[in-house]
Amino acid sequence: MISFFFFFFCRMIFQTKEVLDDKNLKKFQKLYNANNLVELDFLKLLMGLSKITFNENEINQPNNYCYLGIKPNTSKDFLFSSIVDFLKGKNSKFYFEHNRKNNKIFSVLLNELGLYFISKNENKFIEGFIHLYRMIEQVSLMFPLLYFKQSSDFKGVFEDLKELITNKEMTTLKFFKNFQEQIFEDKAMLDNTMYFTFYVSTEDEKNELKIIFDRIISSEIQKASLDGNTISMPFRDIINFAITIRNRYFHLSIRGQDNIDAINLNINDFFSSINEYILNWIAVIYYEMFKILNK
Repeated sequence: MISFFFFFFCRMIFQTKEVLDDKNLKKFQKLYNANNLVELDFLKLLMGLSKITFNENEINQPNNYCYLGIKPNTSKDFLFSSIVDFLKGKNSKFYFEHNRKNNKIFSVLLNELGLYFISKNENKFIEGFIHLYRMIEQVSLMFPLLYFKQSSDFKGVFEDLKELITNKEMTTLKFFKNFQEQIFEDKAMLDNTMYFTFYVSTEDEKNELKIIFDRIISSEIQKASLDGNTISMPFRDIINFAITIRNRYFHLSIRGQDNIDAINLNINDFFSSINEYILNWIAVIYYEMFKILNK
C-alpha cells in the first residue's frame, strides 16, 4: 500500500511504502485507522516501518532512529511489535487522530526526511546535512509549542517561551536547546556519549580533522574530545555541534572566526560520519516529547 502526501502547492517527489507483510499490515490496520495521518507516516519512516519509492527505485530505511544509538530493525516481527508498542498507549490514538491540524507542518518534516534518505542513498552527504538542518529549524519552535499546548507540566517551557518573546537575544535554536533539558524523564540520557568516527588515513587528513575539531569547540561544546579519528560528545551537545558545523562550513566568515576549509579532507565523507547521529538526535527528541504528550 502506497501513501501519497500533498502540500497545498505541490506534491512530494517521493512516496512512502509499507514494509510490513500482508498479515502484519492487516493487523496494524485493524489496530489503528491510519488514513491521512501525516505525523504517523513521519514517525513510521523514522522507525524503519516504511520505505521510499523515488524515480521508480525503492530506498529501504531499516533503522529505528527513535532508539538512542540507532537500532536496526532485524525482522518483520520486530517491525510490527515496534509500532504496536508505540501505539498501544491509551492516549496515542486520540493524539494522532486529533492532531491532523498539524499535517502541513509534518508534511514539511516528512518531505525533508525523505529527501535526506534520498541524498544518503546517492552518497550526497553534504546535501543530506542541509535537509537535516532544515528539520532542526522547523522543529526548534514547533516541538516546544506543541508540548506547551498539550502538556500540563509546562512551567519551565513557559518561562523560556516568555523569554523568547521578550528577549531579542533569545533565538529559537537557543530556546530549543533549553527545551531539550525539560523533556527527558531520564536526564542521564542527555549525558550519553555519542561517537563520530571519520574516514582518515593520511597525516594530512588527521591534521585537518584536528583543525576542524579545534574550530568547532566552543563554550557551547565543552565536553567534546578527539581521540585519533573519533570525536565524542554528550548527546545534549549534538544540537550545538550541528549548529556550529553549519555556521563554520556554510559561512565563509563569522565575526572574524576561522571556519572549516577542508582542504585536505573529503568534506562529503566528513558529513557522512555525522549525519546519522544528528537524525538520531532529532528522532529521540521527538520520541521523548511524544511519550510525555501521551501519558
